[in-house]
Amino acid sequence: MNTIGISLFATDRKGLLRDISTIIAELDVNITYIETVA
Repeated sequence: MNTIGISLFATDRKGLLRDISTIIAELDVNITYIETVA
């Protein structure tokens, strides 16, 4: 996923924003999962 984000950023700077949004969304899901399990 990160490789795709980097290649998007290389061709289109908006790709970085999409990559950051994806990372934030994944972190949000992971934190929610950790809180649920704990």
